[in-house]
Amino acid sequence: MSHHAELRRVIEEGEIATGLAAQRFLPRFARKLARYRELCETTRNPLARRYYAWQVERYGRLAADAEQDIARARDIRSARHGGLLPRR
Repeated sequence: MSHHAELRRVIEEGEIATGLAAQRFLPRFARKLARYRELCETTRNPLARRYYAWQVERYGRLAADAEQDIARARDIRSARHGGLLPRR
């Protein structure tokens, strides 16, 4: 196996591992996002509302990144099983 192919395989394995980890954390991010969104809408304290809005933005970004990582890992795995990429 060439150096380039080995490097690509290692990167793909890392992408798959990242996707699997993201799958584990996505439900937590979704729960926290919903909770902070609810707090942001119901609180009267402007300072707390700003903090909750920041948390909504933060967990929204984390959830979007996790979904993107999961999709990337699925693409790599389906390409491997479809015969487009070499298996180990």
